[in-house]
Amino acid sequence: GAISEEEAVSAMQAGAVDYVRKDNLARLIPVVERELRAGQERRERQQAEAAQRESQARKSAMLDSALDCIVTIDHEGKVFEWNPAAEKTFGYRRGEVIGKELAALVIPPALRERHRQGLARYLSTGQSSILGKRMEMSALRADGTEFPVELSITQVPTEGLPLFTGFIRDITERRQAEETLHATEARLQAMLDNSPNVVFMKDTEGRYVEINRQFEKVFRINRSQIVGKTDDEVFPREQAAAFRANDALVLQAGIPMEFEEAALHADGRHTSIVSKFPLRDANGKIYALCGIATDITERRRLAEQLRQFQKMESIGQLAAGVAHDFNNILAVIQGHTDMVLGGMVAGNDAEESLKQVAAAAKRAANLTRQLLAFSRKQEMQPQDMDLNGVIKDMTRMLER
Repeated sequence: GAISEEEAVSAMQAGAVDYVRKDNLARLIPVVERELRAGQERRERQQAEAAQRESQARKSAMLDSALDCIVTIDHEGKVFEWNPAAEKTFGYRRGEVIGKELAALVIPPALRERHRQGLARYLSTGQSSILGKRMEMSALRADGTEFPVELSITQVPTEGLPLFTGFIRDITERRQAEETLHATEARLQAMLDNSPNVVFMKDTEGRYVEINRQFEKVFRINRSQIVGKTDDEVFPREQAAAFRANDALVLQAGIPMEFEEAALHADGRHTSIVSKFPLRDANGKIYALCGIATDITERRRLAEQLRQFQKMESIGQLAAGVAHDFNNILAVIQGHTDMVLGGMVAGNDAEESLKQVAAAAKRAANLTRQLLAFSRKQEMQPQDMDLNGVIKDMTRMLER
């Protein structure tokens, strides 16, 4: 049946968008078409709203879970977005900063004007020296303390006035680690450079990686002139070959080894005791060879001087004993000669005196041979002899 106008009004108030009277069915098709279009628009609008809510949820999840600070500002430099990481890092709650100028909140006073000028220049010219680049700078916490941050800024694509999002990372711990590392490296370099020994490092291909100041001084070569080069490119051929051979032994054995190596220094040829040892990475693989050379040239020279002095002292002591023996021998020779020449002995007695002279002369000759053997100025002549007699004579000579 038909409804009254009052009922139609009530139905539309309840949500009906139109009505058709039985006496005007010609309006039915347009009404149905319009309703179909309206339904499609409602569905599309609902889908768009659902997609927007989903996108907003994802955005919120990303902002909330991000470890880095994510801060968005508008064209006036006022805060538009402020994630939980920013709250934790800077010490401001989101509600405290939204709508406020970012520069006044987190940029140190000395840098604020540069920030404002940079924003104004971009808005007027479209030119910026920091957009899309990573940079390091100082930032300001709510308690007024400054700290280092790494910053990257990008423009948010919008149809209206531009927005800018900054991704900010607190690098305090990284800076502290870098400073600790630099201090450690400086101490190690100071140890190397103040060492009186030559210290060097080579890679497994024999290319120099590091040398100390003593190396530069001894060989009169700068670090920049040798790093990346091999011994063949720096030293004489024979010297380089000896160095390479010893390096190969260490790398093959994989253990520390010690060598005596000769090298031409600025003041001539020197001999060194060189300790070489492999360097291994965390996996135990050898990646370099290190060497520490101690120059023993002067030590050897002093040791040779000491040996020469001791030898001369021994010769002096020996000479005193030999002189005493020669005096005894000469006394025998002179005594018997005087008796024979003076006519005090004759016949068999004279013959005996001459035998004593001959025996003394033989002892003198033996004594001379012993001196020559001691001084090593005469080649040794092997011969059969009475060992007991030789030992007795040598003992008597050395005791004196």
